[in-house]
Amino acid sequence: MVDGSILPCNPPTSVASYIYTSQDVRELPELRRFVPRIDEGIQLLNDSIGILQNCGAINLDSALQARNAATNAKIILSNGLFQLKDLEKNVIH
Repeated sequence: MVDGSILPCNPPTSVASYIYTSQDVRELPELRRFVPRIDEGIQLLNDSIGILQNCGAINLDSALQARNAATNAKIILSNGLFQLKDLEKNVIH
């Protein structure tokens, strides 16, 4: 998006089919206890792909904001995965 490309009005299927929200972890309350920032990571990820659901020209600030949100989401969710693997390795086994 930063190079000036114009997004088509039909978003990529990977974006159109993405419907994960914090409600999806509602039935797993222990997940929030072990990965306390999971809701923030999910929100950032949804924010980052939200821009892809609009068609036409995207301004540079919006593109950079989407990139930054995606980067932060990746860090939060990767750290959460590490915490869960550590929990499984050191507590469950």
